[in-house]
Amino acid sequence: MQFDFQNVTVVITGAAQGLGYEIAKSFSLAGASLALFDINKEKLYQVTDSLGGEVIPLVCNIADYNAVYDGMRKIEDRTHTIHVLVNNAGIVSTENLMNTSPEQWKQIMEVNLFGAFYCMQAAAKIMIHHKTLGRIINIASLAGRNGGLMASPAYSASKAGLIGLTKAAARQLAPYHITVNAIAPGSLESEMLNSFGENKVEALRQTIPLGRLGKFQDIKNVVLFLSSPESEFITGVCIDVNGGQYIAP
Repeated sequence: MQFDFQNVTVVITGAAQGLGYEIAKSFSLAGASLALFDINKEKLYQVTDSLGGEVIPLVCNIADYNAVYDGMRKIEDRTHTIHVLVNNAGIVSTENLMNTSPEQWKQIMEVNLFGAFYCMQAAAKIMIHHKTLGRIINIASLAGRNGGLMASPAYSASKAGLIGLTKAAARQLAPYHITVNAIAPGSLESEMLNSFGENKVEALRQTIPLGRLGKFQDIKNVVLFLSSPESEFITGVCIDVNGGQYIAP
């Protein structure tokens, strides 16, 4: 399926590397105007230069409520409205329950859950004000579905919370014709996964019925679909993209 996002403003958080960067490239190739949030200034500006086209880079810690609102207002001033928000930014931890410190718990919640909420709230207010038929896509995780295979309880809890937030927001934003959905990727080929070591990566691969790790392309395809007019009657769902690693009842 070919997607056309000409005259569409897409906001992507955590866009300077990994999945966020790949999502940004896909939207750019489909003609979208981009606004990219990331805390890493150097990488963010490198990504901006590599994408070309209309890109607004915003150095922002999404755990900072005021910084998020300031960034969203800048986007509104430049592009008039926001059509799509992809909440991708997040941090991961592998600490077990007994070793997780209060500081680690707080940091993961502030970025993965609070930050997504701040971005969703700020973007939705702009969408509503301009009567935009908006799309919000939250990148959750398999860990939010099954408690995690190697991720920490803090990470799992933050992603489970994000799935719950997606459902609640979908109900409350539906009267404004704004859809809110989540995607829960399984184990993806990535630098982060490789850091676990070859033996652990292979053990994860063996838990996937389709016999391979996920690729960024697998997730990008779903993000583009959920952002498109073709998905206008889908809201409040979490789509599992994991090769059968977890199958919802």
